[in-house]
Order: sequence, then structure tokens, then C-alpha cells
Amino acid sequence: MLADQLNPFTSNPYQPFANTLPLLSARYLHERGHKRELPRESARDGTSIAISELADQERKLLFDLRCAFVQVLQQNAVLTLARENLEYHDRLLDVSRNRFKAGDIAQVDLDRLELQRLQFESDLQIALVNLRTAKIQLLALLNDRTPVEQLNVTGRFDFAEIPGSLDEYRQTALGTRPDLPAAMQVVDKAKTDYRLAVASGSTDPIFGLNVARDPPIPISESLSPTSGARTRNNLNFLPAWRGLTFGFLTGAAGLSQHPAKVPQPGGVLFECCEPIESCGGREVIQ
Repeated sequence: MLADQLNPFTSNPYQPFANTLPLLSARYLHERGHKRELPRESARDGTSIAISELADQERKLLFDLRCAFVQVLQQNAVLTLARENLEYHDRLLDVSRNRFKAGDIAQVDLDRLELQRLQFESDLQIALVNLRTAKIQLLALLNDRTPVEQLNVTGRFDFAEIPGSLDEYRQTALGTRPDLPAAMQVVDKAKTDYRLAVASGSTDPIFGLNVARDPPIPISESLSPTSGARTRNNLNFLPAWRGLTFGFLTGAAGLSQHPAKVPQPGGVLFECCEPIESCGGREVIQ
């Protein structure tokens, strides 16, 4: 809404709103091809994808944490086995030394057994390194600052028969894994984005309406028909709406006598007050 041509400094009589031009304008953009619904649907698909990917990241993180825990249990079992193998070989060496003293085996056989002990010691050191590495990985997943030497886990590390068939576990995995719904949601979002791209290529019409009231326009007295002619002041408004102009006559504004040469009766003398929008004039009626 707009109000123009206000004049607060008018003379007597004081009429600041006499020449006011009120204008009411309305516009409406009609978006074709569901341009407003498709972006909202695409955003919803993106949110669903983000939620599914977050759930999948949580699943992977939990799986890695369980694997790290099992890895620590496994390396503890391997370390225990390496120590037992080294202890068993040390007992075997004691027996071999007694046999060598008794003359049952040669010096070469004893040296061979003592060299084999290096392999068991190497296995023990490798098990220690693997256990330390597994603990570091577990602490990293837990975001814990506990020293590696003070960390220890307990649990059952043994074979257990799992009830159920492989197909049942496969179906359960397909129904609970969030990465599969995320993949399908990506396909749906791609289809929505394609529809949005097609809709963006269409034109959108704009519907508008302008309503205004022109102020009264004073007619100039410079036009002088011949004497004895009676004229009538008329005002013709030509409002424009989207490039189309419509005119209509507002009616008589008054009669006057002019001492000059009279044109043909019915003639009209026009004076343009505002180009395009309005035109005022005098019509010779006698």
C-alpha cells in the first residue's frame, strides 16, 4: 500500500490530502511444477540419509570396539600359550641336558634344542607386542587415558556353538543394518532432485493487481474557444494495467463562457495533464 502526493503546505483552504494518490498493489508468484514442495521433500530425504548414516557410523564404531575387545582377549590367550610353550621347552631342555650328561644324546642334538628355544622366545616377544597394540587400539576407541600397562580385560575366550542357521542371521543383518536404507534413500533423493531440476526449467507466471485513485486535476484556462461558446470541463482517466490502457469519462466538471471564435459544436479540446495516465479537456456543447 502506497500514498503519494501529500502536500502539508497547501494554502487556504487547507487540504493536505486533496491531491493524494493512494495505491494498493498485490502480487502472487505461482510456482509451477511443485517448486515449493520438491525442495522440502529433497531436504527431508537428505535428513533421512544423514540419520541413517549416523546410525551406521554408530554400528561400525560399536563393531570396532567389540573387535578390539576380542582382539585383546585373543592376544592374552596367545601370550599365555607362548609362555606355556617356552616353559615346556625349558623342561625339555633340562631333560635333554641330563640325557647329554648320561651320554644318551650328542652335543649336536643338545645345541639344536637350545637354538630352538630362540624361536619360542621370539614368539613370546611377538605376543607381547601384539597385546600392547591391541590395548592401544581399545584405549583409542574408548577415548581413555589409562596407561597401557594398567589396562587389563577379562572375559571368556572360547568356542561356543551359536544356535540358528546362517540364513536367519543374514536376514537379521539385512533388516537391521542402517546402510541399506541409506542407499535406498540416496536413490529416492536423486529422483527428487531430478524432478526439481526439470521443474526449475519451467516458467512461473506472476499475477498482480493494482488499485489506485487519481487526484482531481485542475484544467488550465489557457484554451480560449470563440465568444459565445459554452464548454464543459471533462476529465478522462486512463489507468494502465499490465500494459493495457482503459479509458472512461468522469462526467461534467462545470460550464463556462469564452469570448472567441466557436469551433464546430461537439468538438473537444484536450489538455494533457499527465501523459499515459490521465488527460483533461473541454467539450464544446454549443
